[in-house]
Amino acid sequence: MIGNDILAFCILLIVVFFLYMSFRYQQKKDGIVPNQGHFQLVMATGFLHKAVSIYINDSLYYNQTIEKDSLHLFMEKRNEENTLLIVDNKTDKLSIFNLEETNIRYIFDRSAANEITLATQPVTLEE
Repeated sequence: MIGNDILAFCILLIVVFFLYMSFRYQQKKDGIVPNQGHFQLVMATGFLHKAVSIYINDSLYYNQTIEKDSLHLFMEKRNEENTLLIVDNKTDKLSIFNLEETNIRYIFDRSAANEITLATQPVTLEE
């Protein structure tokens, strides 16, 4: 009788141990990897007095009217693949860009036709 109870208890401990290890492994796999680099976003020509929202992946980083000649945003790279979404709050026009490289300055311009483009090729930031 006691032998069966000890055996059942040992099996229960083994099951709990493997469940704990599988949840722990899944947390590490799904977690955010810190310090993968950074990038800088510069909203240059044509953004003065424009209300914009800036998203990276699904996170809102900026939602205001730009009151300066240019807006500089410094961000850490949190995922391997990052997508920049720039939304004109007045017209709800959406511009999408891939932020693939690390330690890069991306400079964006806005034309008279409200088209947002990558002004120049990305410039490598000094460490």
